[in-house]
Amino acid sequence: DRFGSRTPFSLSGGEQRLLAIASIVALDREIILFDEPTSGLDTRAVERVRRILSSEREAGKTIVVATHWPAEFLDLATHVMNLVEGEIGHFATVSEYVNGNLHREKLEEKERYLIDYYKRFSRFPASEEELISFVRREKRC
Repeated sequence: DRFGSRTPFSLSGGEQRLLAIASIVALDREIILFDEPTSGLDTRAVERVRRILSSEREAGKTIVVATHWPAEFLDLATHVMNLVEGEIGHFATVSEYVNGNLHREKLEEKERYLIDYYKRFSRFPASEEELISFVRREKRC
């Protein structure tokens, strides 16, 4: 509805990605696969995608997300699987993943802070602002 009668070619790259995601969700499948759904999106659009995926998950759908930025989805996930050279390198529940023996040096900084937050509070931050506040407090220590 948001895009009205505009041709997809007149939309920005982010709008095209959001339209593609909305089109996939509209198919109402039980299992939905996404490959890098937030690639190239600004923070606001990433949050919108996260809300869509969360809503679909709450509706009982199985959502599979392939991403180079798992930190964006850890709070929505039930399981995490890492691929290493095309092979399964790690498969675990989110709790096992964040509490397990991780190779922290290979994680992105945001993911390390999300994991630290989870370990401290047994939940993920409710917002980006909550994570930023946590990081600021941690860096003062």
